[in-house]
Amino acid sequence: MDNLASLAPGIDENSKQEFDPVNQWFLELRAAGITTIFLHHANKDGGQRGTSGREDALDISLLLERPKNYSQDQGARFVAKFEKARIRHKDLHLIGDTEFSMETAEDGSYIWTFGSLKKQAKAEVVRMLDEGLTGKDIAAGLGITAARVSQIRREALKDGLISDAGKLTQSGFLWLQKI
Repeated sequence: MDNLASLAPGIDENSKQEFDPVNQWFLELRAAGITTIFLHHANKDGGQRGTSGREDALDISLLLERPKNYSQDQGARFVAKFEKARIRHKDLHLIGDTEFSMETAEDGSYIWTFGSLKKQAKAEVVRMLDEGLTGKDIAAGLGITAARVSQIRREALKDGLISDAGKLTQSGFLWLQKI
C-alpha cells in the first residue's frame, strides 16, 4: 500500500488513538495469513511522519536513506536500515545496515550491487590506517566516531589484518581484495 497517508486520509498523523482502527485491520490481515507491506513518507528530519505508535504491531520497519556522501549524479543509491525487526536472536547478524546501488554493467544493462555498511566501514578504516592516516582523520573522513575507528583497529589487529604499525598484512591485503 502506497502510502500510509493516502490509506487513512483525515486521520491526525500524530494521534496513535486515531490510527488504532487501521492498525486493527492490519492485525486482522496478519491473523488471516496475509502479509502487508505499506510505504510511509519521511518527515523533514528523515524519520517517520506522525506517531511512532503505528509501529507497535509491525514485525519489521525498514528505513531507506541516502548515504552521507551521496550525490544526485549517482542515481539509485541508498542504505536500508532495520529500525525494528522481530526476528530470532540467532538471525540478528542478517539485518545489518546495507547499501544498495544500481550500476551499469559492461554490456549496458543495469545491475544492483549491495554490501554491508559495517564491512565497508571496516575495510575503509583498514585501508586508511595502511595509508598512515590518524584515527581522528579517519573518523572525520568516514563520518564515524574516533571510538569506532579504535574498535575497528583493535579487531583488525586481532584478526591479523594489520600489523602493530597499522600496515596491511598479507592476510589483510587478501581480505581487502575479497571486499
